[in-house]
Parts: sequence; structure tokens; C-alpha cells
Amino acid sequence: MSLADTQYLGIIENILEHGTYGQNRTGVATYKLPHQIMQFDLQEEFPILTTKFVAFKTAVKELLWIWQMQSNDVRKLQEMNVRVWDEWMREDGTIGKAYGYQIAKYKQLDKLIKTIKEDPDSRPV
Repeated sequence: MSLADTQYLGIIENILEHGTYGQNRTGVATYKLPHQIMQFDLQEEFPILTTKFVAFKTAVKELLWIWQMQSNDVRKLQEMNVRVWDEWMREDGTIGKAYGYQIAKYKQLDKLIKTIKEDPDSRPV
């Protein structure tokens, strides 16, 4: 079992023991316990779960869609055989003003890199 698995299972146990049960915005009741944190040393291992299925290639494509392509256009994901956003695709083919759209509009990645270079001790980073 990986460190990711150990931390993940610990968080699940913590949520079940100390979380609150209630409705969420979708109307589905769930347990919740905010501010659960997982930490990893990427020099030691890659943080991916082995105790449950993870569509790793799909996840990487989705991350590239958001961060590299800075897109909210679901059709671009579909071209890569990724269907996880199909359910939320609007008539214009997007998921609205979310994820890649926000990254591009507010130049979040550019601002982050600039801040790291100019003020590496900045708290917001």
C-alpha cells in the first residue's frame, strides 16, 4: 500500500468518525469534514491510489486540458477520448466559465510563476 493509500484511508476513517452528515448542493446526503490534508514527497513516490481504480491517463489529459490548453471546451476533451465532462457540457460545447477558462482569463499560472520568481516567500503562493 502506498503513502497515498494510507493517507486516503486515514482521511476516510476520520470523516466517518468525526464528520457531519447532511445534504449538499446536489441534494445527495454525504459525510463531510473540511480541511483534510494529504502531503507527499514526490522524490519518494508518485501520489496515486492503488486501493481503488484511478483512470491515470484520463486524469493527465484532463489536467493538460485545464492547465496547458487553458480550455473549458469539452469537445477538446472528447477528441482525446475523455468523456468525464460530457454530462455538464452546455450547448456551446463548454462547461461555462470554469477551470481552464478561469486560468486563461485571469492569467493565474503566469501570475503564480511571476510571484514565485519575484517573491518566493509570498504567503499567497
